[in-house]
Amino acid sequence: MRPWLWRLGSFLLEWGRLVAWGDSLAGRVLRFIAFLAGLGLMGVLTERVTVMLWTPGGFWFSWETAVGFLLAVGLVFVGVVVAAGAAWSRTPMLWVSDRLGEDRAHRYVRLQVKNRAAGQPRGQAHLMEVVDDAGNSLLASTLLPLELHWTDHPEERPELPPGIPKSIGVAHLSIEGMIRFEGMNAPRLVSSRSVRGEPRTVWFQVRVNIFGKRKHIMRWFGLEPSSDPVLYHRSLSGPPPFLRRRSIRFWKRA
Repeated sequence: MRPWLWRLGSFLLEWGRLVAWGDSLAGRVLRFIAFLAGLGLMGVLTERVTVMLWTPGGFWFSWETAVGFLLAVGLVFVGVVVAAGAAWSRTPMLWVSDRLGEDRAHRYVRLQVKNRAAGQPRGQAHLMEVVDDAGNSLLASTLLPLELHWTDHPEERPELPPGIPKSIGVAHLSIEGMIRFEGMNAPRLVSSRSVRGEPRTVWFQVRVNIFGKRKHIMRWFGLEPSSDPVLYHRSLSGPPPFLRRRSIRFWKRA
């Protein structure tokens, strides 16, 4: 899902919640009082006024209504705008890097995540798929999805302060070609060599979301065996070859 679409959906849900329900009992009482005040204005101020709107092009529109109704509409409008501002300020805009970072000191590959809006929501990340170039699964479906651990927060989901990057400790790499995906509860081991000892690229999909929210961002990455003396692998970005081939065939048919 595109980040702007993800944020728009989160904003609309929060906006609707604030308008309809609010955050606290005091807020709900205040909404009820405002509702009664609006009804009272419509019942008391019954004098008719004409509202006229016009544009530089000469178009004009006139509408006759009661003063009380006009004030009640204005009261509702102010409440909706205030709720929109509060919802937008609370809506996280999740940014997820499209490249893996290399931690050569610890032989890790890490994925950077950042909250670009207000609030301090908790982040959550899962390993969704692990496949080879042809799309064959390298991990049993019963072992996935795997919740990944965060750097410096191995057993918890960290808060994401605005503008401060956090990283996910995706995998540890070893000289034997073993890739250890770091789960919060248990690791998952995958080899970048086939049963016959031939090198192969390991592709995997990571899903990142705000804890408790269904909307998420997906990223594909790959780890290809290489002569690197520290990491023994080269990191790749983008979907695996079998997905690219499907996309090409789709566009040719279209």
